[in-house]
Amino acid sequence: MSADSFNIVTRFHFTAAWNGWQQDLRIRVTIWIQAVLVFGLSASGVIWLLRQLDAWQADSAMTLHTNLWMTLVLLWAALGALALLGALQAGFGSDEARLLMTLPIAHAPHFRILFGMVLLEQTGVLLVLITLGAGVALILTLGTSGVGWLLLLLMGGAAAIWLVLMAVILILRYGLPHPRRLLWSLLLGLILVEGAGLLFDVEGRWARESEGMWSSPLPATLTILTLLGIGLGPLAGWCGRQYVTAFQILEGRGARALAFTLPGLRGLLSPLIRQRNLTASLLSRAILEQNRHPLALPRLAVLPVYLLLFGLLRPRLHALGFSESSAAAATGALMGGLILVEYGLAYALSGEGARLALYLTAPLRTGNLLRAKLLAVLPPVMIISWLAVFAMTAGTGTSTADLILAAGTTTLFLLGVTGFVVWAGVADVDLDALPSGTADLLLQEELPITPRRLQLLGIGFAVLAVAIGLLWWLPLGQVLAVAGILCGGLLWMGWRLGQSGMKSLVA
Repeated sequence: MSADSFNIVTRFHFTAAWNGWQQDLRIRVTIWIQAVLVFGLSASGVIWLLRQLDAWQADSAMTLHTNLWMTLVLLWAALGALALLGALQAGFGSDEARLLMTLPIAHAPHFRILFGMVLLEQTGVLLVLITLGAGVALILTLGTSGVGWLLLLLMGGAAAIWLVLMAVILILRYGLPHPRRLLWSLLLGLILVEGAGLLFDVEGRWARESEGMWSSPLPATLTILTLLGIGLGPLAGWCGRQYVTAFQILEGRGARALAFTLPGLRGLLSPLIRQRNLTASLLSRAILEQNRHPLALPRLAVLPVYLLLFGLLRPRLHALGFSESSAAAATGALMGGLILVEYGLAYALSGEGARLALYLTAPLRTGNLLRAKLLAVLPPVMIISWLAVFAMTAGTGTSTADLILAAGTTTLFLLGVTGFVVWAGVADVDLDALPSGTADLLLQEELPITPRRLQLLGIGFAVLAVAIGLLWWLPLGQVLAVAGILCGGLLWMGWRLGQSGMKSLVA
């Protein structure tokens, strides 16, 4: 392929999108729905940000600049989180990625093509939403200087996507063949970053320095633009070579198969294997899959992040008016929700694929399968949430009754959300889905990338957000009663959706 391969691939993408718009009614309806949601959320963002900017500006220039930087960092983090899923899907788990690997494309344009797909296709909707929501508010409030902050937002967002893309590539390139080495590297890096963040005292230091170089977006914009130009220019060839090697490793070529055993695994599986029932078999399979998965140990590096959240959430929740027990229940619900993303969506019925056909042909009732799957997913979610509740109440003098109320409230909320997510995911099952490689297995079973899984994820976090709001607004005893009602409603709704989905699969 010639040197203008990037332009050729871009033209094919736009042609395919235009043909889909003209010929497929579902694509047009989906795009119109997305447009309505984007403009609606953008209008809400404009109204909220205008109020915040007016309040920050009325306080002082120092407060304005400090909060502007914090807002930009949060928006960049949101783009980076979405780019993480987009990088795995566009770069490693799609037929288009495999097709591009077979074409004679040089390494530099190959990496630029991947970056463009992640930037425009995977994060494009969120990028437009952020641009409209934040850009209008910045320009209306700050005038011409708001254009500079908007440009910094866009350049920083593109840089965040580049960093996340390279992080994924390098982890797969160097960490996948050596998971234990990757685990210790990530643990050390996270501990150093978190320690530096705590010692830096983000709010205090930024407030003192905002009158200097942080008060203008121009230096940071030029710096980010220069670094991004280097990353997509002279450095693109090296990035492309790393991407090709990482793709080959993930597809099973050029990397030796690794099998390792976690300490105590044999003793953990022995009682489960002796049970010989569906729940025990699903639990055993989940544990064995994590033991054999090359990214299982590196994922443990997220634990220091949870420990940092303990230290950051507690004073902020108390400042908002949460009691000790309510703050503990809110933290437990949040931590359980994070684990639900890791394991609940990964091991829901929607990720079974062709294996579910074997379950359906076995002499089992659909209700037994639904209950067994929920019992297999619940333990990690509940254990982490209970540990969070106990950690938040340790040393605070919380009574045993309040501790029981907090743990019970968290349990009911997470039980309802987990049951709904696991059971309602039956509608997303594809009985023909049979992973052909590591990338397919990772995308099908480990990540919430399908529209239905993302919808369930949004519903689950919306319920948890309502739960945290109730914990702030009502006494803990009343929230426990509401949690029981909400848990029952979610379980009933998820059970009905699961039963109807199972019947449709059998039919």
